[in-house]
Amino acid sequence: MLEKFNKNATGSAYSLGNTNASAKVVMLHGNGSSAHLIRHAGDILSHKIPDAEIIIPNGSYTFDIPMHELPEDMRQQVEALNHTPFTWYPQNSSQAKHTSDPLSERLASLQQNTENRIYLLGFSIGGFRAADIFLNAPDDFAGAVLHSSGIVDVPKIKRLNTSAKKPRILTQMGLKDPYLRSKFALAMLPCHFFNQWKVNRAGIGAKSVFHRGLCHEMTEKSLSRSAQHILDLEAR
Repeated sequence: MLEKFNKNATGSAYSLGNTNASAKVVMLHGNGSSAHLIRHAGDILSHKIPDAEIIIPNGSYTFDIPMHELPEDMRQQVEALNHTPFTWYPQNSSQAKHTSDPLSERLASLQQNTENRIYLLGFSIGGFRAADIFLNAPDDFAGAVLHSSGIVDVPKIKRLNTSAKKPRILTQMGLKDPYLRSKFALAMLPCHFFNQWKVNRAGIGAKSVFHRGLCHEMTEKSLSRSAQHILDLEAR
């Protein structure tokens, strides 16, 4: 453990696998969720990448959107939790101004050791945050997996030498994911593929994989694909 895990504290994290490894995989949960709810996925990933430390933090902000404003499926999910739900983006201007970002602080701490190779694996809204972080500082990270998510914005990126570069961003989507049929996803998908083209043009490299039968979830199969992406980058 990095510290004693506190399921009700923003930024509190599990540490799984080889804590002495230079490969660090930081997993970001979905909206209104917590590190505890993806601990099992972290255990699977740690078995598939034994020479890595898997770090699973709670979100940086408490999820405090009024229940009546949530879609029914998310409302049921949040109501079923027996602990604080978290998210990765501030919910209001007060949170943005007065709350520190434990994720940024944790990543900065990991980056102090220049031997560390840091990977981001974000699920759902955690994937959007992972993409934001990676694309704003691609030299600081070894790679990223955007699971049930996508690339919605690409900042100006200095073009890299594209020779012998493996794609560093893997996006995974499930063909049975109900969110793919939502109005948001119908607008997001063309944006994602256009942004993926821009990332490839910049020489960073990105690709997308669709899974038959996968809903809005992480499974052993999709985690195996995530692990293989990281192992491929580790083998460069």
